[in-house]
Amino acid sequence: MILRKRAAILARVSTEDQVEGTSLDIQVEICMAEAQKRGYHITPADVFKEDGYSGALGINDRPILRNLWEKYQAGEYDAIFLYRQDGLARSVAILSALRDEALKPRRCGTKGDGFIFVQGGFEDTPEGRLFSNIQGSFAEYEREVIRLRTLTGKKKRAQEGKFFGTAVFGYRWNKEKQRWEIVEEEAKIVRLIYNWYVYGDGKSGPMGTVRVAEKLYPAWYSYALSISRRSPRQEG
Repeated sequence: MILRKRAAILARVSTEDQVEGTSLDIQVEICMAEAQKRGYHITPADVFKEDGYSGALGINDRPILRNLWEKYQAGEYDAIFLYRQDGLARSVAILSALRDEALKPRRCGTKGDGFIFVQGGFEDTPEGRLFSNIQGSFAEYEREVIRLRTLTGKKKRAQEGKFFGTAVFGYRWNKEKQRWEIVEEEAKIVRLIYNWYVYGDGKSGPMGTVRVAEKLYPAWYSYALSISRRSPRQEG
C-alpha cells in the first residue's frame, strides 16, 4: 500500500492584497486542484484561511500561519500549498526565512516539501531562490506603493476639508458645507466623559475607564431612548 503525502492549503487575503479573481475561495480551489494533481492527500479540514492579516506581519502576529507552521513542523503535513508566494509574506526577509526553513529537517525529524506556490513556482536552487527573492521584492515594493498612495489620498482629502472614514460621535458631517458640525446632544455626553475622567463627578476623584463606562450608561440610555422616539437625523 502506497501512502500518499498529506498537504495543507494556506489562503490569505488582506485589505492591501485584495485582488480581483484571487479571493480566498478561488485560491483554495486552485490549490486543491494542484495538490491533487501532484498526488497529495488533502481535505477541506486541511484548509487554513487568513482573512485580514497583512503579509508584512511576522509569524508570531499571524495565529493561523503559526498554527499551520506548528502542524507542519510536527509532521502532520508534508507540504503547504499557496496560490502564490506573496500569500505567504510580502516582506522579502520573512518570505526567505519561512521558505528556506521549511525545507530543512523539521522538529519531527524528517524533511518536508515546504511551501509550494501554484503561481510562479519555486525551485530550491541558487537561481530559484534568487528569482523568488526578486518576486518578493516586487511584492514588497507594490505594498509600499499602495500604502503611500492611500496616505497621500487621505492627506489630500483632509487638506481639502473633505470627510473620509467612520462617523465621529459628537459630530455630524455636513455634506453641503463640507465641514464637521457639533451635535449638541451627543457633545454633552462627550463633555461628561472628559470631566469624569479628568476631574471626577464631585463625589470622588478622577475615574478610570471602567468606572466612567458604568456611570455613563444611564446618560447614554437616556439619549438613545430620546432619539429612538424621533425621526432619523437629516444631514446637510
